[in-house]
Amino acid sequence: MQARALKPSEQMRQQQVSATTQMRNKNVSQVMDTRPTQIAQRRLQETSNSSVRALQLKTVQAKMTAQRQEKEGLLQGKFEAVQRVEEEEPLQAKFEPVQRVEEEEPL
Repeated sequence: MQARALKPSEQMRQQQVSATTQMRNKNVSQVMDTRPTQIAQRRLQETSNSSVRALQLKTVQAKMTAQRQEKEGLLQGKFEAVQRVEEEEPLQAKFEPVQRVEEEEPL
């Protein structure tokens, strides 16, 4: 197959058609479905979302999210500042320099 090179005016027209199609698709997705089954389904979903169990679940999820964020904060090094106390004597001992005496090699 041979690919046909589009003229600049044809490319522009194709881009405009594509943009118009995308705009139509966005508008179509905003249209409310008014079929009786869909209305019943929406009502059922709203009822279940506002039920006591759903509210309890949302509360538990919020608590778990807060706990997870708190743990992540600790793991990421978000600690309170601690002041370091220097010791009077260092851990490493200080010794007087020692001179090494070399032995003569035996004959």
